[in-house]
Amino acid sequence: MKKVILLIVAFVFAKSAVMACDVCGAYMGIMPNEKNNFISVYNRYRAFKGDYFTGSNKLFPDGSYFKTEHAGHNTAGISMYEVFRVTELRARYFVHPRVELNMILPYATNKEVVGSSTTIADGLGDLILTAGFHLFDDKISGDWRHRFIVGAGVKLATGNDRDNGNGQRITILNQPGTGANDAIVMATYLMGFNHWGLMLNGMGKLNGTNAFNERIGNSIAAASCLFYKIDVGCGFQVIPSLALNYENTKGEYLKDVLQNRTGMQALLGGGGIQVAYRKFSFDIMAQVSLDEPPSKNSMFTTFRMVTGLTYSFSQGKYIFHRNDR
Repeated sequence: MKKVILLIVAFVFAKSAVMACDVCGAYMGIMPNEKNNFISVYNRYRAFKGDYFTGSNKLFPDGSYFKTEHAGHNTAGISMYEVFRVTELRARYFVHPRVELNMILPYATNKEVVGSSTTIADGLGDLILTAGFHLFDDKISGDWRHRFIVGAGVKLATGNDRDNGNGQRITILNQPGTGANDAIVMATYLMGFNHWGLMLNGMGKLNGTNAFNERIGNSIAAASCLFYKIDVGCGFQVIPSLALNYENTKGEYLKDVLQNRTGMQALLGGGGIQVAYRKFSFDIMAQVSLDEPPSKNSMFTTFRMVTGLTYSFSQGKYIFHRNDR
């Protein structure tokens, strides 16, 4: 009887279509060796279209995944789209067998296309620091096992929120950073049976105000992921998965006044696969919008994709606990 493997799909911060720079977040993917440290590079892509989008390719409205684009707020009768791309350096380190520290440092490249007008903003994004505490990691019975993790953290205003385009400051929704410090709380529950695993994740974000008296409304996100581990042999593992994400936020506030049509309520669904070889793994996940009420926003999610390369490593000693695991 093989040991149950519970694989963490860590923090899902993905949020808003129109707030993709701030709230499109830190989907970590399925991590092999989930109780090990890691360092990784991830790329997040998310595309949106406006009410009057006339392009033929809704998944890649700028024509290619590798182009650098992003778009803005819909004007009646004018075709528009948004594409957000973020490259992230991510790391996790255990300071205790039950306590993990996480870091995400993003670099955002965003483009706004409204009719014939194009605006591009790129630069370092807001640094995210979180800590997670493993409340329990126990066998239920037989091959059943479960784990529960709670955590909290901050998003620091390290990113640029002062980019200009077409002679004026770009809206905060499209800036690489928000200029505000935010608080994060989250929880993750995992259950495993033999090679099967199920992850349930919830996250809340309390957003601060920047120097321009702007802020993004507080947001919530929830995710579920079903996955299956296949041992191919010679150190290789293949892990297919199915995932659902829910995202909700009221929108942008300017001087405490909610701006019209800047909110987001979306349900995304899709699948992915991870290929792992010993300490290395490659992840890819793609999702489309399943439900997005048209009254909430003038921009609608068409496609989201996440890819990442991870190197994981174990440790025998800890800062606050010297015994082996």
